[in-house]
Amino acid sequence: MAEKLAPLVKGPDLIVHVDASVLSMHRRIAVRGREFERALTPELLRTIRLAYRELAVKFRCPVIAVDGDLRDFRRVGKADPLVAEIRAAL
Repeated sequence: MAEKLAPLVKGPDLIVHVDASVLSMHRRIAVRGREFERALTPELLRTIRLAYRELAVKFRCPVIAVDGDLRDFRRVGKADPLVAEIRAAL
């Protein structure tokens, strides 16, 4: 079924890959305090992070890599350089 539908699905125009260390992810999970996220162990986060890194290089579209350890997404505004980079890539 998936093989038949795949040609009908348009791929993304752009991927924004936010990569953060396991330590940063764990700190953010603790700050958010969401019960369902507490089950995410450091090992699982490492596995997910590696899988996303491997996937990001396989896409056939532009990928903007963002260092999630250095970026505070709670304070992103229209004038943010990342927003301009995304617009320019599209």
